[in-house]
Amino acid sequence: MNKALIKKYILLFFVISLPLVAAVLIGNYGYRSEKFGQGVWYDKYKQNFFVFEEDFTTREKIHRAMKYGLNSHYKLYDDEPFFSETIKNEQGEDLFMLEIYRAIFQAQDQDKVEYLYTFYNVQYFKLRDAFDVDSGVRQQIDKANVPEISVNIYKISEEGKVIREPDREIGMLTFSDIRTVIPDYDADVDFQQGYSGDKRKDTDELVYCPLGFHRIVDTEWSESDKVLVEVSASINEVRDENNQPIQTKVAEVEVDNYYSDSEKIDYQNYKASYMQNLKNSDYFKWLFKHYLWWISLIAFVIVGFITFSFYIAWLAETASTIKTKKVKK
Repeated sequence: MNKALIKKYILLFFVISLPLVAAVLIGNYGYRSEKFGQGVWYDKYKQNFFVFEEDFTTREKIHRAMKYGLNSHYKLYDDEPFFSETIKNEQGEDLFMLEIYRAIFQAQDQDKVEYLYTFYNVQYFKLRDAFDVDSGVRQQIDKANVPEISVNIYKISEEGKVIREPDREIGMLTFSDIRTVIPDYDADVDFQQGYSGDKRKDTDELVYCPLGFHRIVDTEWSESDKVLVEVSASINEVRDENNQPIQTKVAEVEVDNYYSDSEKIDYQNYKASYMQNLKNSDYFKWLFKHYLWWISLIAFVIVGFITFSFYIAWLAETASTIKTKKVKK
């Protein structure tokens, strides 16, 4: 093989490889770019992630949120609740559906337990009725936004006593920072301002399913693996004598098997959470389908056109040189 032919193959290699390299580099830039792949495109994917089909139930939507992550630290979760109950008031009327799920997070290289709380089908007018107040305060309550839910979790001793001493740990539910992604369309109102139907003001907000979590770091948190879950309702616009939002207990329920030790739980078949990072999902596949393939193709075509033009010019020049040499001979 003569030198001219070797040179031709080397140039041909670069003519083909340079457009490919350019396509990969541009695609990689698009994916890693703070403005695009980690910015507007990621935000669009996240927005689409929480777009649901019309036949999705509220529970299925909540499961999508649990997959995304009610927080960024639980890595595994059970998609079947170990506690599921329609909570009723003293008159036997439905207040809300409460479901509790187990999840696993890691702390100091050890698997720990946390519990995911989901509320839906909330009957806000019934929560308003739970406040035992005079007529003046009642009018304020009826004009205010619908109540907000809060939860305390108390230990129950082996003797069956609810432990409420101030020096003993009391679990308090932490509500998720994504609690405003699942509207509660089965609630008795559509908007937090206490009405249903068409939106009256631009500032009015839909009612959303309260989603929260309770982390257990201490494996001795509960001596009996039994807790009392106390649910309260509060109204921020109406204040008590201490200038705090007026609050009342609306329900309490005893929950068994509220394990504090992960060794008591078989979580081999738990589902993986995205931990609020959708790059752990099919984000790259979606990104390639919608953006990366065509920006990479454009880079490939442009660089390919340039390199191929140089290659054709080189071939023409080489052919001309050979022909000149032959004429001189």
